[in-house]
Amino acid sequence: MVSRATVGFASGFLGCLLVLLAAAGSVAAQDDVVEVRIVDTEEGSFAFEPSTVTIEPGMTVRWVSESSESHTVTANDDSFHAALEEGDSFEHTFSDVGMFHYFCQPHASFMTGMVVVENGEEHEEASAPGLIALVGVSAAVAFACRSQ
Repeated sequence: MVSRATVGFASGFLGCLLVLLAAAGSVAAQDDVVEVRIVDTEEGSFAFEPSTVTIEPGMTVRWVSESSESHTVTANDDSFHAALEEGDSFEHTFSDVGMFHYFCQPHASFMTGMVVVENGEEHEEASAPGLIALVGVSAAVAFACRSQ
């Protein structure tokens, strides 16, 4: 027969493991999306911030308009396009390695950006905050499980 203490330990351990796995999935999902803000600048102009992002294949860029004006996110090669008002967002997932230039149609002379998609160590450094968050969550869950 299995004792109540063994069943209690096993169910507590499995519960903690599920919490840890859910937290790990949440951190990983956040690292798969990079955000670019569309903003009004202090000079009375508009910009994509940051204007250049570096990601890996399969990652998504989310453009979020915080500007009071209408804008677009338009790829130079016509691979994506969206019209955005304040509060709107648009996402595009990049599958291929390369440099993808984009612009805002109404402000094309000065409002441009670039997505660099590459395999390599450069992006691994950008993922370090996600790893640190995962380690922190793991430590918190381990502490909580230990005190059961």
